[in-house]
Amino acid sequence: MNFFQGIIDVYGDNSLDLDEAWDQGVRAILHQTSAGLYRVDTKYAARKAAALKKGFLWCGYHLLSAEDFEKQLDAFLTIENGSDPRIALALDWESTQAGTILFADLRKCVITFNKRMSWYPLLYGGWTIRETSELEAGDPVLAKCPLWYQRYKSTPDAIPTKTWPTYTLWQFDDEKRNFGAPPPSVLPGADWNRFAGTFEDLRKTWPFRGSAAQHAPATAFVANSQNPAAGPSPTGQPRRSGPPHAGRAVGRAGLEPATQGL
Repeated sequence: MNFFQGIIDVYGDNSLDLDEAWDQGVRAILHQTSAGLYRVDTKYAARKAAALKKGFLWCGYHLLSAEDFEKQLDAFLTIENGSDPRIALALDWESTQAGTILFADLRKCVITFNKRMSWYPLLYGGWTIRETSELEAGDPVLAKCPLWYQRYKSTPDAIPTKTWPTYTLWQFDDEKRNFGAPPPSVLPGADWNRFAGTFEDLRKTWPFRGSAAQHAPATAFVANSQNPAAGPSPTGQPRRSGPPHAGRAVGRAGLEPATQGL
């Protein structure tokens, strides 16, 4: 199967050399805009402008926390209001220093996003996706979000296929580079992602503003949804099986407290 894997995601604490990225075949960048109500990324705007000028595809993503999701959505859509048809938008569902958003609140957040924007965001997740029983049973709302799936393995298994038959983007490797991305010295700190298709296929579907099904190429790997370790989550809180993605969850340099306009 052919993949296009010139897709990286970063946040303000990562270095980002756009010339190096281009030379390495990167053509799409997903960059954090903000985290919960406690951080905004001060490097986002300048990096976005430079990347668009150079010809990269661009996506802004917000790291959701357990804080008020409506205020978080207000903050995110203040940074990226959806008016630029070149820009994809994503919600990131994982652990943060301000807690993990509950499934019920995530669902409400996605519904609110759709009411305001008239389309659905990319939804990022790994253990949260795999360990939420409601997704294993099938959720018609989140099924409308193109899936940006984190799975650091040779195959993107354990997708809850009753919600998503497959992924749209697969984050297959992190800064350790154990699963086929360039060595750690190349664009250090960046995570790497795959799209099942050519770059031209990706370019045609970007910025993913149709239905999730429109963004999952027919050639994509259809995951095995069996996950015997995952059981019911009566509180709506996914169970945690590993450490959070530190880069996303705990911003340091390049981030500042979100104390204005929130």
